[in-house]
Amino acid sequence: MTDMDRLADEFNADMWQILEKEREFGWCSTRFREMLEMQRGVDVAHQLLKSNPTRPMFKEARRLRRPDLVVEHYVCSPKYRDLFSEEERKAAKFRVDYGD
Repeated sequence: MTDMDRLADEFNADMWQILEKEREFGWCSTRFREMLEMQRGVDVAHQLLKSNPTRPMFKEARRLRRPDLVVEHYVCSPKYRDLFSEEERKAAKFRVDYGD
């Protein structure tokens, strides 16, 4: 297993943790869970970054001061920098800061 594979596995684990953390707030991202069941977390993140961010969780995550409840927070993390392009990281940062 390469370092990139291990990093992708860690990212995937963090994506599943989002679903666990959501439960604290009574959330249930059914579609996100379905996506993770079919694809690795990195692939899900790439797909979400290509879509229009209409997810209400951005607003709620900011209100709760819990950026760790959205995928984009992890995309912005220096730990996962090598998994995403600069454009993807910029888009993720914008969404975390302003998207809703």
